[in-house]
Amino acid sequence: MITNELFGAGLAHGGGTYAVSLKFSSGSSEEISSAVESMARVTGNSALAGKNAPPHLTLGMFHVSGSDVPVLLKSFSEFAESQRFPIEIEFGGIDGFLTKVIFLSLKSGSESEKLVRKLNAALHGIFLGHFEPGGNRNYLPERFFPHVALALKLGADGFKKGMEFSRVVPVPEKAAAVSVSLARCRPYEEIGSFPISFA
Repeated sequence: MITNELFGAGLAHGGGTYAVSLKFSSGSSEEISSAVESMARVTGNSALAGKNAPPHLTLGMFHVSGSDVPVLLKSFSEFAESQRFPIEIEFGGIDGFLTKVIFLSLKSGSESEKLVRKLNAALHGIFLGHFEPGGNRNYLPERFFPHVALALKLGADGFKKGMEFSRVVPVPEKAAAVSVSLARCRPYEEIGSFPISFA
């Protein structure tokens, strides 16, 4: 449920672009963060390294006006409280997108990929009645490609170096998602987080 603290924090931040994401256990986050830092050194691009945002898997991004923030918080609560089961993400390796982004992809056809796609669809089923999609509409269910970013905003040379490095950089094969998070983007600031029950 929405707490007074969460509600107050959301109202204080007003409108903007917000993301709903899965966050990982501390051990998994440390492994992914280490890969992000290594990628930054190799590519010479620290657009992702050292940021406040922890490693995460974005399920959706939405544009929200200041007057609609209370609806955002209630919608997030409705979605988050329905996700009371363990989610173990199985990765398929490192891949790249448009010579600008390097990421951990989910194992194609795995149960975790199917589940994440279901979560994405469920989230949009709740949110699209109220908000415009963000992220260039790339998180809409028909365009959704679940991933965990390792490097962003790369030039051609940095991308090439990063993809070569991807053959040796240690990354986890699996990661336990432990919470679902609502955060404002640019700059990143988490507004609320619900734990996923492992009971």
